[in-house]
Amino acid sequence: MHVTRTLLLSAALFGFTTAATAATVPTIKVAFNIPGDEATHLMRLHPEQFPAIGRDYNIQWLQLQGTATVSQALLAGTVDCGINAPLTLAKAIDTAGLQPVLIGSVIGES
Repeated sequence: MHVTRTLLLSAALFGFTTAATAATVPTIKVAFNIPGDEATHLMRLHPEQFPAIGRDYNIQWLQLQGTATVSQALLAGTVDCGINAPLTLAKAIDTAGLQPVLIGSVIGES
């Protein structure tokens, strides 16, 4: 009887821990636009290549029209991060006071 009670308690605690952990997985709101966002395209089409998605965090994708709307969403606080063009980002920093944290960049102009 004692073993059964211990197993049931362990199973209940494991279930509670799993549910609590799942509830604390943060959702990151990411703004992007197409064309030009190859990284987000890859992440959306092949999430299996990114094992942390769904385990350590979730992503809510917001497709916006143009980089200016990405800057507006960042300024309004409706997204947590976004993919933006260098000139649009510079304009948002200069005129609207956006204080971004840059975690990566690929800049190509022709």
